[in-house]
Amino acid sequence: MRGEPDPMMPVRFVSAADTADREVLVTWSDGSTSRFHNRWLRDNSPGALHPQTQHRVEETSRLDPWLKPDGVTVTADGALHVRWPDGHESTFGSAWLNVHDYSSGARWQPRQAPLTAPLPDLRPALRQRYGRP
Repeated sequence: MRGEPDPMMPVRFVSAADTADREVLVTWSDGSTSRFHNRWLRDNSPGALHPQTQHRVEETSRLDPWLKPDGVTVTADGALHVRWPDGHESTFGSAWLNVHDYSSGARWQPRQAPLTAPLPDLRPALRQRYGRP
């Protein structure tokens, strides 16, 4: 399934949520905070995906860039619940939000170190195959 959480990843639970100008501010059970842009949340709403293909049903370009939720709450199991002006409601589980947390470089991973071993010389094999000197 798309964006499945890593079972070995320690999961923080959403303990509080609030809206700001263009984002939802999430406070986690460990005291850390994350920011999720309103438009990004609406675009990634589980209810806005086709049930079989898991593709978005709505065009991202049609979402209002200044979209703001009518309200945000935290569910009893530590998920983020968002009510949108068009009547749509989204619930994002803590595990999913952890995996997709892009705020404060949370998802940044260092690039893999460059390859240090020399690459094999493939020119002789290519010359033989294509008959070139």
